[in-house]
Amino acid sequence: MDTLKRICEIFGLTIPADAKPPMPIPGDRNRLAKLFGELNLNVGAEIGVERAAYTKVLAEANPHLKLYAIDAWRRYRSYRDHVSQTQLDDFEAQSRAAMAGYPKCELIKGWSTDVALDFPHGSLDFVYIDANHTFDYVMEDLICWGRRVRSGGIIAGHDFARHKGVWVVQAVHMYAYANNITTWFTTTESDPLRQRGEARSYFMVKP
Repeated sequence: MDTLKRICEIFGLTIPADAKPPMPIPGDRNRLAKLFGELNLNVGAEIGVERAAYTKVLAEANPHLKLYAIDAWRRYRSYRDHVSQTQLDDFEAQSRAAMAGYPKCELIKGWSTDVALDFPHGSLDFVYIDANHTFDYVMEDLICWGRRVRSGGIIAGHDFARHKGVWVVQAVHMYAYANNITTWFTTTESDPLRQRGEARSYFMVKP
C-alpha cells in the first residue's frame, strides 16, 4: 500500500508540486488515532504516557492494535522540575488502572532510548512521540524510534509548537529535511486554553 497516496485519498487532498510542509489535515489527534486504524497500522508505540489519556484513545480507535506505551515516570533535572516523584508515581498508577482492561496494550517503564533497544529496526507500524519537548530529546526520539518504524509506516508526535521550552517544530523540520521527507502533515485542532497551537500533532510517512 502506498501510505501517502492513501492518506490523500482519505482526506481528499491534492498536494501541489510546490507545496511546503507541513500540510494541515482536518481533525484533531483523536482523528489521527482513527487514521492509524484505517491504514492498518496495527503495531505501534507511544513515547511519553503520563496518565494514559491518549494511550486509551489509541487503543479504543483500533481494536487490532498491539500498543507499547513507554514512560520513565521518573523525575529528572532537565524535565518538569515542578513535578514531584510522588506525582509521577501517581501518574503511573493512574495509567496502569486506565489500561487494565486493554490486554493488547503493554505499559513499559523505562527511559525511551533504552527501551528502544528491545525493538528491532522496522518492527513498528507507527510511533507517536510525546515525551520531553526540548530539542535534543525530541531529535533523539525521532532518530531512535524512527528507525523502529517500517518503511511506509508513520512517525508522529504531539505539541507541534514554537514557544519557550518547546522545540518540536524545529526538530521535526530538521528530521524531515535530513530524511528527504518533503510531504508531511499536522492536525488542525485548536484548544482555546492553549493559544500557541501546542495541541497540534505532526505525522509523516517513513520512506
